Amino acid sequence: MKLTPTIYSVTEFLDTVNLQLSEMVMAVQGEITSLSKRGHVYFSLTDSNPQEKAVLSCALWEFRLKTLPFELEEGMEVQIIGKASIYKPSGRFTFVVDHIVPVGEGALQKAFEALKKKLELQGYFLSDRKRTLPEFPSRIGLLTSETGDAIRDFKKHLSSFGLVVAHYDIKVEGIYAVDSIVEGIRYFNEHPDIVNGGLELIVLTRGGGSLESLQAFNSEAVAQAIFASKLPILSAVGHERDVTIADLTADVRASTPTDAGRMLSENWRLAQEKIAYFSQSFLQVMEKMIKQSQEKMYYQWEQMSHRFEVKLEYLFSQRALLYRSMISHFGRLLLQTQQSIFGLEKQLESNNPQRKLKQGYSFVQNKSGKLIKSVSQVNDGETIRVTVADGKISTSVLAKE
Repeated sequence: MKLTPTIYSVTEFLDTVNLQLSEMVMAVQGEITSLSKRGHVYFSLTDSNPQEKAVLSCALWEFRLKTLPFELEEGMEVQIIGKASIYKPSGRFTFVVDHIVPVGEGALQKAFEALKKKLELQGYFLSDRKRTLPEFPSRIGLLTSETGDAIRDFKKHLSSFGLVVAHYDIKVEGIYAVDSIVEGIRYFNEHPDIVNGGLELIVLTRGGGSLESLQAFNSEAVAQAIFASKLPILSAVGHERDVTIADLTADVRASTPTDAGRMLSENWRLAQEKIAYFSQSFLQVMEKMIKQSQEKMYYQWEQMSHRFEVKLEYLFSQRALLYRSMISHFGRLLLQTQQSIFGLEKQLESNNPQRKLKQGYSFVQNKSGKLIKSVSQVNDGETIRVTVADGKISTSVLAKE
């Protein structure tokens, strides 16, 4: 026999194997046997087919056991998720369970009723703690599968109102769905600003199905995530007859994905109808007011036209009298003006300096043109200018007497 190049101790070998196993998250389905509760729970998982002899040793730690909404019983068929490891002191191969869910309608219904009772006692379903949705929501975080019909059914009522929908793809069925839903709720709460203005609410939805296919929405982890959400949550899971733990915990429940879309768009639709109604009513009122105003204006125009014609005739008659009066007045005024002008002409003529000069008078000016009125204004030998009727004479002063 050829040995490998590296020789491990038992501990080293088991550590290596455990390291490899720790990276293998697996889901297994089988029937519980050899159930033992000693704080932690130990059981075997066997195939439901009696011809198969395979047995898987499993361990469920106490802190996970306390979160289960149902009692583990022998003979119960379950699905488990977890990782395998080898317990070194005994070399025992054990599957450590992280999640466990029952399989079968009877077991699931029993688990549902147990969890419902538990959460009800803890106040998860109280109406006092539930928040109302925005009256006119416009920014929505949508949690559902991108491949399901629910996303199309939800959105078909929203398209005409321009609502912004941020979609986060989640698993809605299977044993990985619980973690996916919880992660989606957490994501929207931690990133409400993924749309401008911030998300206003979360819609959690999927289409209908059996109790088994809806079991992720009947988990305590999902209920806790909904309960802790800072954003209000609208749950629309399954058909109208389906009521899940998620529906009961959510702030508002819609019966179907389509109903959820209708619920969020209802106020927008009613507002649109009211706007259309009031717009039509406003136009009708305005048309009526305009017609009444036109009739009133036409009547007033007729009255004004008649008054204007009467007033115009009166004004024309008054203007004719005024013209005659003005002509008579202007005639008298013109005659008075002519007489005044004639009198002024006579005065000007009598005071004309040239006429005085012709009578033998003259006037004397010094060299600068200043009029000399006294002998004291001239000196001997000074040149003076004498103006007579037909010209000017320059002369010198010989002596003053």
